[in-house]
Amino acid sequence: MAGGIQKEIWTDYISKNLFKNNEFLQQSNDASQYVLAGKVVHIANAGNPAAVVRNRTILPATVVKRADADITYNLDEFSISPTLIENAEKVELSYDKIGDVLSDIMSQLRQDMANWMLYNWVQNLTLSTTVNRVNWTGSASGTTYNYAPDSTGNLKRLSVEDIKAAAKLMDKLDIPGEDRYCLLDADAYFQLMDDMKPTTYKDFDRYIDPATGVIGQLYGFKFYKRSTVLYNSAGTLAAPDATSGRVGGVAMCWQKNMVERAVGEVNFFENLKDATYFGDIYSGLVRAGGRNRRNDSKGIVLLTQTT
Repeated sequence: MAGGIQKEIWTDYISKNLFKNNEFLQQSNDASQYVLAGKVVHIANAGNPAAVVRNRTILPATVVKRADADITYNLDEFSISPTLIENAEKVELSYDKIGDVLSDIMSQLRQDMANWMLYNWVQNLTLSTTVNRVNWTGSASGTTYNYAPDSTGNLKRLSVEDIKAAAKLMDKLDIPGEDRYCLLDADAYFQLMDDMKPTTYKDFDRYIDPATGVIGQLYGFKFYKRSTVLYNSAGTLAAPDATSGRVGGVAMCWQKNMVERAVGEVNFFENLKDATYFGDIYSGLVRAGGRNRRNDSKGIVLLTQTT
């Protein structure tokens, strides 16, 4: 099989599997069409809308110019380490065999990409303001609910009332009621389940949709779950590669049109019949990123675990 065909097959495989097991990422605006040279996203951010005056009496009216912000941000580069594959021609006879070879590699790529995409969505938010934050209010029980790697003290648990508070906060900010989502880590999810009354859980559970990854619905939010989401780091948000200071869990609520994702270039590289390794060596590179779409960050609510 020719090298060019090999590259097309593997590049297509990587592209089609980027969001597998992280379907929540698709609940965002796709800005991939605005990627320049495969590396940079360039979009315009609308300024404040024109004022509306009731029963205007002063003419001529004052002309104002809307101040739009020009936003540019770089995509992160995620590179797949070179992998030696023996009998490559047999591997490429079917997509199933390609999947077997790339399964572990793609799993780690998806996890890392999703971790950084989440962080890119919220990294300019602060946990010191109530505009985008709701603290967990479930009663503490010693260190029972401490699960962040560096947590100390008696941390509270996530409760149903906290989800209600997030919905109320969005309502007060006039955030559209449709397409609202909430992402929980595994610990926060089971804390929330423990706090639900049987009737609430029954209503929550009937919205499970394996095809989309949705695990339930409550107060207008469709829920997703993954192993980790974000960590509170003493009033800031810990980066995915942080190795200390992760003192509490953070869940995220958002409205679909308030965050965006972008995928740029997807490249596949090969070194066929390498004389040193007696086989074929493959690697890949994906550029992806995102951000919140409004400079005021409205439309995102962080549910923060505190003492």
